[in-house]
Amino acid sequence: MNYQELFKNVNVANMVEPARRYNALVMDHAEKLVSMQLDAARSYADLGIKQLRDIMEINDAKTLQDYLGNQAGVAKTVAERAQQDVRNLAEMGQSFASELQSLVQENASSVSARSKPARAKTPSNAVTAASSTASQGSARKSA
Repeated sequence: MNYQELFKNVNVANMVEPARRYNALVMDHAEKLVSMQLDAARSYADLGIKQLRDIMEINDAKTLQDYLGNQAGVAKTVAERAQQDVRNLAEMGQSFASELQSLVQENASSVSARSKPARAKTPSNAVTAASSTASQGSARKSA
């Protein structure tokens, strides 16, 4: 038997569907992650550029004092943004893990459902055959 004959009876779409769904899930998660990283990088870069522009405007003690007075607010803004980024990242990770677990459970139950009827027949047939053989053997001994 060659491979072409073997694959004629196999539904290739059913075989690759779990891998396709997994890849789609991973790609969706990667796209969201990259988008979040780009957004964060843009935000931090804009803040850094603003800080550099503010430094360039310092030309006397008053503007230096104003700049230094604003640094607490800048630090607070950065800390809040970092906390939000960490929360978003954690939520994305939990969502990905949940979706992945759901996909695995769905595939496991699908495989289990397809293989149960075949397994259920084999043991019951084996038990029936064994009990039939045993009863035939005791019938022969008593005869």
